[in-house]
Amino acid sequence: MRRITALCLATVVAVSVAACGGDDDRSAGQNNDSNGGDEQVLVVPVQSAPQSLNPNWQDDVGSYYVSGNIFSTLVILDWGVAEGTTAYGDLAESWEASEDGTTYTFTLRDGVTWHDGEAFSSADVLYTYQTVMDNDYPGAEVFAGATLSAPDESTFVVSFPEPNVSFIPLLAQVSNWYLKVLPQHIYDGEDWATSAANENPVGTGPFVFDSSGAQQATLTANPDHYLGEPEVDRLVLRVVPDASVANEAFNAGEYPYLPSQYVTSYEDIRRRLDTESGTRVIETPSTYGRDVIFNMTVEPFDDVDVRRAIAYAIDRAQISELAFRNLWEPAYTAGSPYVPTYLNEDATFPEYDPGEAERLLDEAGYPRGDNGTRFTMRFTNATQEDSRLIAEVLVEQLKAVGIDVQWETYDQATWSERVKAGGDWVTSTYFTRYGPDPEAYCEHFQTDANRNFGGYSNRQVDQACDDARQTTDETIRTAAYDLIQEQVVTDLPYINLFGQLRFSLADDAWQCLPVDECGFDQSLGWFGFRSVIPPGE
Repeated sequence: MRRITALCLATVVAVSVAACGGDDDRSAGQNNDSNGGDEQVLVVPVQSAPQSLNPNWQDDVGSYYVSGNIFSTLVILDWGVAEGTTAYGDLAESWEASEDGTTYTFTLRDGVTWHDGEAFSSADVLYTYQTVMDNDYPGAEVFAGATLSAPDESTFVVSFPEPNVSFIPLLAQVSNWYLKVLPQHIYDGEDWATSAANENPVGTGPFVFDSSGAQQATLTANPDHYLGEPEVDRLVLRVVPDASVANEAFNAGEYPYLPSQYVTSYEDIRRRLDTESGTRVIETPSTYGRDVIFNMTVEPFDDVDVRRAIAYAIDRAQISELAFRNLWEPAYTAGSPYVPTYLNEDATFPEYDPGEAERLLDEAGYPRGDNGTRFTMRFTNATQEDSRLIAEVLVEQLKAVGIDVQWETYDQATWSERVKAGGDWVTSTYFTRYGPDPEAYCEHFQTDANRNFGGYSNRQVDQACDDARQTTDETIRTAAYDLIQEQVVTDLPYINLFGQLRFSLADDAWQCLPVDECGFDQSLGWFGFRSVIPPGE
């Protein structure tokens, strides 16, 4: 069975457990229900433990799952396409934008309480976001230039000096990682990085903090959550860094759900799709693409003809066959086929033509030497498994046109440091984000933008980004993003290869996981499990 849904990064292992005794360190399969009833326990493997249980003062991947279930946000977004790219309210019941796109007024939900019983109000929202802005904490860029106010207990207002039509979708997406609303009555006057309150976090989310250690964190259902108590009674977030361990356990029937970051064998996915195995394969298109980026400040990649030659040397169909068993469709536009809004289908990259690649390299002054090699280039890949698989095939395709490749691999921290602007890198696989708003183009291609690692600069692109950012006129925005796509397929600061696909495996007994359609607009984010329906419920 194959299902296509919106993409979510949640990693879930779920178990329904019968009544039996247990202590605070009980493992999956145990129960501590004094009334003898069944307790539904959801065990979620996460790749690292949180460094802090306050998610807002640093970018801490290990805290995403804990904070995503304890804390709430103003608005939130499920990761992916279709329904998954639409922002919806969490603590905000509704919001209105002024006609000129400069002011956003949020009406907050009534009757929301913190886990300690204190009432939630707009003062908490104002305190949280103002502190983020004042300290330049992660996510502060979403509020750049804004003035914040809370005119009454149920109203929160964000005002910008210029139109900012991308504010809501970007706020919703970034809120998956940080920008969680914190309780002012607990944190006021505290240093977020060192506060003792971080050891026992209090939120308004669907689960309440119970305990945390090096191996796992345990949360319990919040009976007073504004959407109702979750069907899952207990959520255990367990550190499982090894993908092979997770795969073996799923195949042995231990886990009814295998999340996408553990599903790395496309051979196995193809086999499951071609057979009726009793496991549903959930295919989740993403707002991200997979591509190659260049450091345009170093030779020979400061020469557009060399970059164009590499574009002609890339055979996407072969990469799809060898790396992804033809499960990924090649992409030739400067965007994702899964995010058609604002996609300029007339702006395309060169298609595979090794003869043209060789001709361009000859004319650029890089003929084959006596050993058949034109030059040697350093190449690395982003640390995602799909990027590594792409690189493995791509290296051989470049060698076929006379480019010798030194393929270097790094851990995530080293790779991130090297590909920053001015870093020690030459070319790399990467991912470009095309949603939830096309403003994302500008973070990759505008001069000095935070993801413009290769030193690309084009005045027309810069102006188009400014034009699109400062208007609510969809005609002007479409024209601006069309121009950006036309320029990047001409200048080739990057070469798009694929729209990203992820695959999850699940047992039909567990429903409404964040990657399921019935989890859309209910999970409360990429890492939320409020919507999950256990077996028998």
